[in-house]
Amino acid sequence: MDDLTKGTMITIKKRDTIFKLKRSSVVTADPTYDGIMFQMQDGLLLQYTDQFMTSEAKQLISNSVNSFPNANLMVDLDNYKRPVVATPITE
Repeated sequence: MDDLTKGTMITIKKRDTIFKLKRSSVVTADPTYDGIMFQMQDGLLLQYTDQFMTSEAKQLISNSVNSFPNANLMVDLDNYKRPVVATPITE
C-alpha cells in the first residue's frame, strides 16, 4: 500500500461508533462468512459480524478499502445498499 496518497482517511461507522483512521493504517479488509474483518498495522483487528450482511456489501467494502488510494472512504455498516462512499481528496 505504498501508493496511498498522503492524507487520505477511512472512516468506519456503525451507529454512534466511529473509527477515523489514516488509510495507510488499514492493511486489508476481507469478507468473512458472517461479516467483514479490517486488519490494521501492528496486528490490530476490527471484526464486524452480522449474519444478514449481503455478499455484495462485503465485496464492495473489501474492494473499496483495498483499492482507491486517491480517495477518502466512509464505510457505513448501517447501510448495506450503499456501504461505501469514496470522496476525492483535495490538494
